[in-house]
Amino acid sequence: MGGRPLHAVLGLALPGDTERRWLSEFLAGFREASREAGVALVGGDISEAREILISVTVTGEAGPFVPRSGARPGDLVFVSGSLGDAAAGLRLLEKGARPGKNRAAGPLIKAFLDPAPRLELGSLLARRTLASAMIDVSDGLSVDLAHVCEESGAGAEVELGRVPMSGALRRFVKNPLRLALDGGEDFELLFTVRPRNVPRLRRLGPRFKITEIGRITAGKRIVTVDSAGRKKPLAIRGYEHFR
Repeated sequence: MGGRPLHAVLGLALPGDTERRWLSEFLAGFREASREAGVALVGGDISEAREILISVTVTGEAGPFVPRSGARPGDLVFVSGSLGDAAAGLRLLEKGARPGKNRAAGPLIKAFLDPAPRLELGSLLARRTLASAMIDVSDGLSVDLAHVCEESGAGAEVELGRVPMSGALRRFVKNPLRLALDGGEDFELLFTVRPRNVPRLRRLGPRFKITEIGRITAGKRIVTVDSAGRKKPLAIRGYEHFR
């Protein structure tokens, strides 16, 4: 939504027989991720437990920020990057794939194990007042778009042929569109833009992969549009908390 992360607090609960190597590798990965995001580890807590428990709290700041509630009928809907890769990577891991063993599947596994949150893009969209509403696609495009529409009191149309999917996803998954709509864990951005701001948004094209996938409509229906122009309600099948 345009925020800038600054500080992190790490809570760890570990079994008494946790291997020192595991802990060292975990903390090395944590430090690397923190450096990439410009975040300082400023404190936390450690205790004993029967299972490994990890709790991370991040604080930061925001000047201009973009809520979920700002979409209006006529706004265009955009997403960053490609969708569905992380969910496909998880499926491959569950089937026994291992990082580094299959080069063709590598991008999918990396998308799940090492996602890259779009912090820079989100900040730019907020500072330049380009986005009217924004959310990250962590639960799945279908459910996260529903969140935006619910908060904005609007509906949406999604053109299925425009949903961005990687070549790796198309190669390894029988129904890639289903994962792109519902898979989640992509941590790409879903945002809406007023038509007058689209030319300014296009100027970001060389730096970021941004795809227009639909538009916001009056009413509260969310529908998909296929290549023949047929419309049908979008099934909300992404991850829903507390269900």
